[in-house]
Amino acid sequence: MITISEQDKNYFNNHFKGINKLRFKDFADRNYKEKNECLYIIKDENKTILYIGISRWNIWSRWFGNYKCHFMENGDGRYRAISNIAGEIVRHLPKSMDWIIELWGRVDCAEYCLPIIKSEYSIFPVAKLSALELAVIWDEEDFEGLMIKYMKPKINIIGNCQ
Repeated sequence: MITISEQDKNYFNNHFKGINKLRFKDFADRNYKEKNECLYIIKDENKTILYIGISRWNIWSRWFGNYKCHFMENGDGRYRAISNIAGEIVRHLPKSMDWIIELWGRVDCAEYCLPIIKSEYSIFPVAKLSALELAVIWDEEDFEGLMIKYMKPKINIIGNCQ
């Protein structure tokens, strides 16, 4: 087991917890407050999960930045889709601007994943951790893989066991 001080618990709960649900248009226009989120989920108008992804820096930059982004700026202020999920958003304009993007913090991811770990992987030491301990030691990619496996998004291919 790992020991987490009360100060660190408070820090993690204040900076890495709280799912932010936004319309995609509000996200694209940056009409929200960033809170160190690391994982995002895209849902359509029927609340179908289409895509789950991660970012190590800033989720908006993962979508609209310069490196491995979903939309690339053309140079004239317009963007073009360069990923499957971005293409899906473009194909469903304008209604896709009302789709939901959920921005998850590390603690949120850990709270979702921990019951699965305790049930499916109970023989491993990680199953004995608290959600906060899991949030501290697991990487974004660990959460992403497990969440793709169990949430079964429509567009993610790798890790989706549909």
